Amino acid sequence: MEISLKGKRAFVNGGSDGIGRSIAIEMAKCGATVTVSGRNIDKLKKVISEMNSGWEGDAHNYIQLDHSNIEDLEIKMKNISTVGYDILVNNTGGPS
Repeated sequence: MEISLKGKRAFVNGGSDGIGRSIAIEMAKCGATVTVSGRNIDKLKKVISEMNSGWEGDAHNYIQLDHSNIEDLEIKMKNISTVGYDILVNNTGGPS
């Protein structure tokens, strides 16, 4: 079964590695414009580079975000919430 996400915007928390990375890549393959978040800037850049060179969608991007840092999380999530995403994947353990 083929799914089209063309024209949709997706935000994947924990999208730089593992299951989150796989979800982000599959959404990009289906045409969504994907933003991933995670702590490791190098892994974020790598997954975005792969998505931007391989699949449709506007320029995919990333936000470095540490979900265990409440202050960082509150500031960045306020900015993120103004974008208007169609899909949210919450793939984190959250703050401890």
